[in-house]
Amino acid sequence: MKPVFLCLSIGVITMAVAVIAPYSSINADASTTLPIQGDTPTGEEFFAERDNPENNIPGEAVLIIHSDTEWSGSILDTNFDSATIDGSGPDKIQFPCINGGTYSLAFQKQTDYGYLSLFLLQEGDAIDMKFTTADSGMVSLSGTC
Repeated sequence: MKPVFLCLSIGVITMAVAVIAPYSSINADASTTLPIQGDTPTGEEFFAERDNPENNIPGEAVLIIHSDTEWSGSILDTNFDSATIDGSGPDKIQFPCINGGTYSLAFQKQTDYGYLSLFLLQEGDAIDMKFTTADSGMVSLSGTC
C-alpha cells in the first residue's frame, strides 16, 4: 500500500502526516470528510481504481467520480482547455495532465442529499481526493500534474 500524505494545520503550525490506508475518518469540515470503512466509497475501492492499469495513461489524468446523486462540474486541463460536465452517479473522466502542468476541477452536488467524491489519478498515482456530503456541496481540486 502507498502512504497517503495529509497536511494538518493548527493555527500557524502545519504538519505533514503519512497515513497508510485504508482511510480512517478525517474531518476538516463538512466538505473535506474522507470516506471511512463501511461508508461509500471505501478505501479499497479507491485503491482498486489506482491499481487498475486502464487508469495509468501517460500524459493524462483520470478523474474517478463516486456519487449517489446528480452533480455538475468544470475541468480546466494543462492545455488550458475547459469543459463543463453534468452527470449522476459514478463516472470516469480522462483529460490531459502533462507533467509540470496545472489542473483545476470544481464539481458540485445538485441535491441536498447524498455524497460526491472525486479521486484524481495521474499515470497510476493518486494525486488528489476530496469528498462532500454537504447540501449542494462543492468539491474542488487544483494542483500540478
